[in-house]
Amino acid sequence: MTEQFKGMKIGYVAKMFPRLSETFVLNEILELERQGAEVVVFSAKKPNEGQFHPQLSQLQARIVYLEDLDPKKWAHWISGEWDHLSGHSDRIWDLIRSALAARDPGRVELLWQSAWLASKAAELGVDRLHAHFATLPAMLAHLAHRVSGIPYSFTAHAKDIFVYSTDETRLGDLIEYSDFMVTVTEYNRRHLLDILPGVDPDKIKVIHNGIDLGSFEPSPSELRDEDHILG
Repeated sequence: MTEQFKGMKIGYVAKMFPRLSETFVLNEILELERQGAEVVVFSAKKPNEGQFHPQLSQLQARIVYLEDLDPKKWAHWISGEWDHLSGHSDRIWDLIRSALAARDPGRVELLWQSAWLASKAAELGVDRLHAHFATLPAMLAHLAHRVSGIPYSFTAHAKDIFVYSTDETRLGDLIEYSDFMVTVTEYNRRHLLDILPGVDPDKIKVIHNGIDLGSFEPSPSELRDEDHILG
């Protein structure tokens, strides 16, 4: 076990967790737990697929869902967190005013959700946030940071950097305010530096996707003909 993450409490931000197509998120959290970190997952939505990874039974992380936060009743659920948020009220109102001036009501809703997330993170003793995908999850972590100062980082994969425009995701802001951004290939990193020429290149880290080879060991009892791949 390495000592890098031992004793650290990390809040993972996801759009939906758990999700069958996002094995990499679950495996990453399980590895952090194996290395001694405590993880709390903040998920914007509850799972609706009905199928889950077998490895989910190993997960120790608490999962906090934002889906039940009715935007029409924001005053009710924010008032319950005001003890943790009152010290950040100037930041919150500045961000709200900016979103209203930009005629962006969707951002106002995200701000209240992010403030709630920041309060829960503080209440649970979270040291930092990490989001997967440079879309809704990274924006929630970003705004939680803007509200409370809690540091954050995020991982970008493919659709979030090749399909959506940087204006749509505000990717420049996400990187600027983050401690660092992770992407999964050198090609992705070069692409990001091309489309965001003003970004600090040292902030974009590459961590390649990997698998646990121990999960795919061939059975020693099964013999295979040489050069025979499919039966």
